[in-house]
Amino acid sequence: MKRRSMTVLVSAEPSSAYCNGEQMDSDGYRKTLTREKPIHLPAEGASDTEIVRAVVDAATEGMCQTVMRQLSYRIDAGTLHIPPFDGWAGVSITMCSCQPEVEVNFARIPGITRVVWDGK
Repeated sequence: MKRRSMTVLVSAEPSSAYCNGEQMDSDGYRKTLTREKPIHLPAEGASDTEIVRAVVDAATEGMCQTVMRQLSYRIDAGTLHIPPFDGWAGVSITMCSCQPEVEVNFARIPGITRVVWDGK
């Protein structure tokens, strides 16, 4: 089977400089996602969720990665659907940086033209 690869975009700056409870600059953090990091995707035939989780592992960390790894994803006509999930203490701080990391990088997956948060 042929290995597939892509690049994800990560930040050289800590997310806490933009998302720390006092300052919640999700758009500012999104603009720092400029460092390319090559990754390998699962082989052809992998499920949508397996492909998305490979991107989650490479592009996120901390609670964002923990939560996003637990979800099951669906791709429908080029739209990647992110299912709703339960909140926790500190969810807004985590999502301030998680949302741009997820949206920017999921849109880089071959065949994905749109990313939708279901239930938002």
